Amino acid sequence: MGVLGIDIGTNGCKGVLIDSEGRICGTSYKEYSMYFPQTGWVEHDPEEVMSTVIEVIKGTLRDARCEGEAVEAVGLCSHMHSPTFVGKDGRHLYNMIVWLDQRSVKEAKYIKDKYGEVVYQETLNPITATFTLPQILWMKRHKREIYDKSWKILQPKDYVAFRMTGEAYTDRGMATSTLLVNIHTLEWSNKILELFEIDREKLPDIVNATNIIGEITEEFSEYTGISRGTPVVAGSGDAIAECFAAGIKREGDLLLRMGTAGALFVAVEKPVEEPTRSMFNFGYAIPNVWLAIATTQTCGLSLRWFRDVFCRKELEEAERRGISVYEILNKMAEGVPAGSEGLIFHPYLIGERGIYWDPYLRGSFVGITASHKLDHFVRAVMEGVAFSLRDALRPLEYLKIGLREVKLIGGGSKSKVWREIVSNVLNIEVHIPTFVDASLGSALLGAVGQGIFKNMEEAVEKTLKIGTTVKPSIESVEKYNKIFEIYREIHDGLEGINHRLVGLQESK
Repeated sequence: MGVLGIDIGTNGCKGVLIDSEGRICGTSYKEYSMYFPQTGWVEHDPEEVMSTVIEVIKGTLRDARCEGEAVEAVGLCSHMHSPTFVGKDGRHLYNMIVWLDQRSVKEAKYIKDKYGEVVYQETLNPITATFTLPQILWMKRHKREIYDKSWKILQPKDYVAFRMTGEAYTDRGMATSTLLVNIHTLEWSNKILELFEIDREKLPDIVNATNIIGEITEEFSEYTGISRGTPVVAGSGDAIAECFAAGIKREGDLLLRMGTAGALFVAVEKPVEEPTRSMFNFGYAIPNVWLAIATTQTCGLSLRWFRDVFCRKELEEAERRGISVYEILNKMAEGVPAGSEGLIFHPYLIGERGIYWDPYLRGSFVGITASHKLDHFVRAVMEGVAFSLRDALRPLEYLKIGLREVKLIGGGSKSKVWREIVSNVLNIEVHIPTFVDASLGSALLGAVGQGIFKNMEEAVEKTLKIGTTVKPSIESVEKYNKIFEIYREIHDGLEGINHRLVGLQESK
């Protein structure tokens, strides 16, 4: 017997089955298509998503060598602020608008220009085109008949849960990613709904992430083999499920994901309101805890870009030796002292989010001398990424929120030298779990909801294993503190120049 976790991601769906001891019994993954009907538009076909979910469930059960009757509960998570407009007959009226979609840029600007202060004070979230509020306004403006016919507007995992159970709910974390929720009460904001004339009945009721929201229907049982009546737990957003699996629970606990981009999730006792207004605030899967979230535009992408452009010889060597090129790059970086002997990299290759939210910032190497070799540049890239992560966390300094415990995940965490750099730049002990991902988090939410585990503490105690712990070096910390000040000054000095360069390119 076990709990099935389903992660409906941006690129595909992953399933995992865990037993009552938290052991992984089976997994499965399958991609679905992403559609780009116009420039800047990004969509999923909800029917394709559902068929993929069904195939992943079957694949997970096959991998676990068990039948659907073995599933005691289902937990869900998904990418966030990606609405599906559902009609009264339960069928989707329009493709799922994925969070990458930029069609509602004008609507976001309208909200920001006319009602920015009201919306910010209600939500404590930056106003961007990726959120559900501007997406709904776009639909009202351009496809009014779709909005009018909509029975419910559902986020990805809530749509899947509806197809599983016939019930429409969302959780507090997912709801706060819409720009439609009062961040303090974690309920739909009457003020925002009235301001933009959005019908409350089109939105699902909000519950806790560990609440059981329905049971598997006869129809879905026939599709998957999971027994009719099996409870389905609300679950949450993918990032929230990931934090849950990592044991993020007390103020100052930080989950740092070093993926293609950088993402930092800090547990806080109340929503964060800070001068830069650059951090997101989401509800969490634990009562009376919120997540303050900072993001950077490029993390692993910076090293990948450098690899592809400047490391042809290293790529050929790696292929010849049958190893990852990153093994070679890591060794190169290890041979260079902290600070890369005066070479500083800014990873603004596609603008920057973090504290700046400036699409016109550009990357740079500063301090190049004739004595610098390729090894120095590799380490400088790693250090520049670490500085950008520290920069993104600066708003916490205003609030005097100190970091307590840092869990590091993602591709960058696999590099010994890179995680040492991060530990030294942030001046904190860093823990690298052996395995944490959103599908596991969704299974744990399901297990807690079903009562297999009493709470997060018991769930995490069973499943979370720390593989490596990195402690900062006093000498390196002192050096990086000084370099970080220069890093920030370089940003300030080049900001205007970057904008002028972009202007020249756009005027061609």
